[in-house]
Amino acid sequence: MIEILFILMVNGEPKTPTIKFHEPKTTEECLAFGNSYRDKHTVYDGDNNLHVFKKNKGMTWWGFICK
Repeated sequence: MIEILFILMVNGEPKTPTIKFHEPKTTEECLAFGNSYRDKHTVYDGDNNLHVFKKNKGMTWWGFICK
């Protein structure tokens, strides 16, 4: 089973629960989901070169892990 873990703090602390897919996913599908999630929920701040969440301006996006 592929899971996706969102890393939202600079120290690597996850701020959202791990998402477990109910149907089999490939690593590529998991990566595409993570990128889509980022595009939907964040806005790019070019001045600081990072993504900031739309609903919580103080929370930044630092990546995700598919495992």
